Amino acid sequence: MEALVTFNGVVKSFAGNRVLDGFSHAFARGTLTFIEGPSGAGKTTLLRLACGLETPDRGSIDRLAGVRFSYVFQEDRLCENLSAAANVRLVCPDRGSRLPERLLERLGIGDRAATAVKKLSGGEKRRVALARALAAPSDVLLLDEPLTGLDGETRSEVLEVVRPHLAGKAVLWVTHDKDERSSFEGYEVIVVGSRDRG
Repeated sequence: MEALVTFNGVVKSFAGNRVLDGFSHAFARGTLTFIEGPSGAGKTTLLRLACGLETPDRGSIDRLAGVRFSYVFQEDRLCENLSAAANVRLVCPDRGSRLPERLLERLGIGDRAATAVKKLSGGEKRRVALARALAAPSDVLLLDEPLTGLDGETRSEVLEVVRPHLAGKAVLWVTHDKDERSSFEGYEVIVVGSRDRG
């Protein structure tokens, strides 16, 4: 399989706390990797390093030329004054596409598509952020606790929407909830914070 992002002996510390210690791994197209570990162990840091938002203290990260990233951050990072659909449309190559409305409908908030994000609940905002990440053309999908703030039934519905959008990408999925991966097969788990895996 084609490696899209490769970590080579990456070391990263914050305020004297080493969160990654010689981490090496190749994230390939068509793979799903769940990243787990305690708070502060370096899960979010790993995602930020993968796409270049952080740089390693030592070691290197190779990215395939032209690789495209899409990211659901821990915080939603939406344009509060724009509508839900307009937020998603920002990343669509075809600005006239109905993809934003279709994704929001499938995620259970189609009736909120024209509503300004600042008027949405936390769970609704999370689904807008997820819709935006799924709508963006990407090779690597970075998901930092994407189901935070969603109840059990909504999580199950959202997972069914997300599943087909993972095909052909390298997906790095940070979670505290091991039940999230029970809906998938053929995935890998990296526990960040252990000496042998970073």
